Amino acid sequence: MNKNILNTMEIIRNLTNIANKIRTENNIPLSQALLNFSYGSVENKNIFHLFEDEIKLLAEAINIYDLSYDFNINNYELYNSNKPTDGWLCSNNGKYWVCLDPNIPDWLSSVYKDRKANRIKMKKRKDKGLFK
Repeated sequence: MNKNILNTMEIIRNLTNIANKIRTENNIPLSQALLNFSYGSVENKNIFHLFEDEIKLLAEAINIYDLSYDFNINNYELYNSNKPTDGWLCSNNGKYWVCLDPNIPDWLSSVYKDRKANRIKMKKRKDKGLFK
């Protein structure tokens, strides 16, 4: 297998783990979509580049809400100096950092609540034997 693909997937796994750690520490369930994120390298020696399809894969893995538009690559900065600070939740693993925007508008919160209610309703129906 191509070494570049393996390296890229390792970076995406690292970034996903950092994002999940942020969610866990801040009681934000993975099922609650967020609107924005940022990522980068802690040190210049770890600078990397993700292509658009790889950024979309990362966004899906950490549940960034898809507004049916192409992600603006400029929103995902690669260098520590561009790390967001105002209200964003950030963490790193010593090599990479991830920041999540915890601001959840009412409409996005209601999407989460509706999906959660639907999952509960479907589980009850399944438990009653109405689904296999």
